Amino acid sequence: MRKSRWIGIDLSSGVFCAAYSDGTEIAEAAFKTSRKCGCFVAAALPASNLFVETVELPSSAKGNISTYLPGLMDVKLPFPVEDCLLANGVKNGSSALAFAITRVEYLRQLNQFVSIAGAQPERVVPAPLVLWNKAFANARRLFPSGDGVLFHLHASTQSWTLIAGKISDGSVQNVLTVGAGDIAAVSRNIRILLSRMAIDSSFISISGDAATDELVGSLNSLGFIPRLFWLRLLQRTPRAGSPLTVILPRENSSMSRV
Repeated sequence: MRKSRWIGIDLSSGVFCAAYSDGTEIAEAAFKTSRKCGCFVAAALPASNLFVETVELPSSAKGNISTYLPGLMDVKLPFPVEDCLLANGVKNGSSALAFAITRVEYLRQLNQFVSIAGAQPERVVPAPLVLWNKAFANARRLFPSGDGVLFHLHASTQSWTLIAGKISDGSVQNVLTVGAGDIAAVSRNIRILLSRMAIDSSFISISGDAATDELVGSLNSLGFIPRLFWLRLLQRTPRAGSPLTVILPRENSSMSRV
């Protein structure tokens, strides 16, 4: 087994759920064996535990924007930036989406991860960014013209995260977390974002352990999106209720200290 092989672990449902980067599930006992053989572990931070902000970049910003984030996020966060860990998301022209979490909350999440998975992850990434990258890749494959707005709804049993962005360039325009089952908030925010972005074509994809046929029917009955496409990122099984285990090993944007 190659030492560079990654395993993604998703604990959003509170139970152990792991998979290799090719989507093959791995049982808890097999995970411990793979760990001894040198596999690396990636984990995700739920959107409900993150601060998500759009920051305006200086005109001199080029390449890696992480060096600019502490100063730009300091005025937006309710906590001192030195008490947080940051990760940059998708750059969109002169702005970028950035994620932050307090060190206290990060350690709490990390301890919870270790207590369930029995291992320290080598990489910890923002779940919204992981989900967006996969949803965007699917959208570009299905709609190569690149026109329209993509909404991705990750529905877990604890909370729902709505991510919106442009299919043309992959730029994330908005990330919103609402209570699980709050279909009214999802509908309201999609309408607002469609009006603000002034783009006619739009698509939606769903994922998560609560991404059921009932949810599809509820969203479809709202009738607010001109073109509906349901892109299930991973077929639900008794052990794999979320696509994060498949996507995590491919993700490179880790949370880092200021």
